[in-house]
Amino acid sequence: MTATEPAVDADLHILAEATHDVLTSQSAGGLCVEVEAGDASPGERLWRLAVELGWPGIGLDEARGGSGGGPAELTVLFEQFGRWLAPGPFLGSCLYSAALSLAGDAVAPAGLLAASGLGFAPAPSVVAVPVDGGQRAVLTGVSRVYQMPGTAGGCLVFTRDAVHLADPGDGAVRFTAVESLDPGCPVHEARFAGHHARILLTGESARRLTLWAHLLIASSAVGICGRMLEVAVEYAKTRTQFGKPIGAFQAVKHRCAQMAVRERAARAAVFYAAAHVDAELAELSPLVGAAASVTGAAAARNAEDCLETHGAMGHTWEFVGHRYLKRAYLLRAMNLALGRLAAGPTDPPGEEDL
Repeated sequence: MTATEPAVDADLHILAEATHDVLTSQSAGGLCVEVEAGDASPGERLWRLAVELGWPGIGLDEARGGSGGGPAELTVLFEQFGRWLAPGPFLGSCLYSAALSLAGDAVAPAGLLAASGLGFAPAPSVVAVPVDGGQRAVLTGVSRVYQMPGTAGGCLVFTRDAVHLADPGDGAVRFTAVESLDPGCPVHEARFAGHHARILLTGESARRLTLWAHLLIASSAVGICGRMLEVAVEYAKTRTQFGKPIGAFQAVKHRCAQMAVRERAARAAVFYAAAHVDAELAELSPLVGAAASVTGAAAARNAEDCLETHGAMGHTWEFVGHRYLKRAYLLRAMNLALGRLAAGPTDPPGEEDL
């Protein structure tokens, strides 16, 4: 759903427009350039504004101070995050509020939306052993943590059968910043050495939240697809060669048409899955899996085609396309790490997880 495209649900359309307006007013696409240059303050400023607007609490029920939204609203929000490469710990924080709603009264809402936000850690190689009557788990292993601001914050850890809240306060977990393919999405390595983490969800609820995480990552990829299509088409209309716009040439026409088809297919897969979020896991899982697969490939391919449409200029550092391509690759790595959870513990993450 773009900010100008009619939505089936009027409320979702209003949310899309409002999020689009806020991000464009903050020049969110330009914030990544500033973050890339080593200035973290623009991203921190956007995060503070997001907290004021209640974005991280959209998935939390109203009784706990949230907006009472669900995956449909979060899907709209994350598409705009992808469209404008919004920097910030949005994924872990939004999923935390959704986890509290799924847990109901089983988990107290203490510590919701820490000032710096929460990182997101799909941890297929981390072993979790429940203790304290199932209230906590001892985590051992290594995982990548995405979008965690700094090394002193907490993160949401997804293991095979549970979702945990990891707090570095006990000293049994060490976070080390590693080089990220996308500076707008910081990556840390977490080493858990008997860390006692709070268990937020287990069993079916944990698996459902994992599917929601797949869906939000896929939604960001849809945003990338749409933005790269817009940038390519606009350039094809205005760049002239041999006395006519390059969009008049068949090769460029076909490339842009293929980008549009990918964007439509990716969008359809995500919103079809989002429309079935309350279905049984056996029905929802293949829908989300299809959405994750389609969007991951489509986002990267549309970014590549956008670069190619711009010719030599598309391969310069100043052109924004390479930042979208990097974000698309990183989103795909995050979805792959989540997908490994179904297979149980695996080897520690390697370079491909960056």
